[in-house]
Amino acid sequence: MKTNIIVSLILIILVIGCMPAKDPVDNPLALQDDENLEQALKEKNLDMCDQINNLMVKEVCIAEVAIEIQDIGSCDLIQNENSKDRCISGIAEKSLKPEICEQITTNYWGDICFKNAAIASEDEKFCRKIMNDEEFNNCYKEIAEKTLNQEICFEVQEPMKKVMCFTNIAEAKKDYTICDGISDNLKKQTICELRLAELTKDKQICEEMTSPQIKERCFEILE
Repeated sequence: MKTNIIVSLILIILVIGCMPAKDPVDNPLALQDDENLEQALKEKNLDMCDQINNLMVKEVCIAEVAIEIQDIGSCDLIQNENSKDRCISGIAEKSLKPEICEQITTNYWGDICFKNAAIASEDEKFCRKIMNDEEFNNCYKEIAEKTLNQEICFEVQEPMKKVMCFTNIAEAKKDYTICDGISDNLKKQTICELRLAELTKDKQICEEMTSPQIKERCFEILE
């Protein structure tokens, strides 16, 4: 939800920046639009958005109110494709219904929608619908860490994100055996185990290390 608020603020700033720099006294319509926008957002009232003259401001208003009241039908009132898709994305996330993202037409907002809605609803199966590789991996990683479910980390394809996924959950649960998920990278697995030993002050973790040098290093950390 925080992402949607930030995006909305940016859109509003851009809209204002595109307007002619006039004194409000000389531009009563712009002043009235500002007042109607503020009132519509405060009251979550779509009818107030209809009273806005500037089309860009009106569509920002419709999108924000539609997201707040979770009215997907109101997104169809928006002409701009990106603004409409952002409206749908916001509703999908707020309502915890990632399937709504199927209605989005642009790849950019489709990826944002599936990622944010999947994370909000803690439903990782929608991560596979994300086209962008980075967002795809971030989706699985963030859900895994949010739910403390290390099994989801196996879905992360980017090596370093996968390592951090297992390591962060291992630290959160204080369970060094979760570091075994990084078995394809022995060095990173060892670092994970050393961090857990230091965190938990558990000498048994050091005892189970097979390398004499690493075991010695582990005990030194605990001293």
